[in-house]
Amino acid sequence: MYLKEYLEVAPTAGITTLAKFLFEKKLFLTKSNKPIATNTIRGELTDLLKDMNCANPRGKQNKK
Repeated sequence: MYLKEYLEVAPTAGITTLAKFLFEKKLFLTKSNKPIATNTIRGELTDLLKDMNCANPRGKQNKK
């Protein structure tokens, strides 16, 4: 999910950090060109990770 030197976010950074970065760069916009909220982005990223069965880079177990 993290690409080296593309997102400028370390792979061990949390989903919230990544969501904040994406919000600041205004990469996700609504139909009216307003940035989508950080919590919405975080929720979508979390859903993607669950669907892909990704392992937590910190080695922690995901809450079920």
